[in-house]
Amino acid sequence: MFVRTASERDLVAIRALLVETWHATYDAIYGAAKVTEITDEWHSIASLSA
Repeated sequence: MFVRTASERDLVAIRALLVETWHATYDAIYGAAKVTEITDEWHSIASLSA
């Protein structure tokens, strides 16, 4: 297995993975709209780039 450091080219895939897993984990607790709000802020491409 090869593991490498993430780069800018990986951000779209990383964001998609985070959004999917957060919805699967937290929709039942917080509701889909709140999870979307959180992921849009915390897991935006700009936030992940920082």
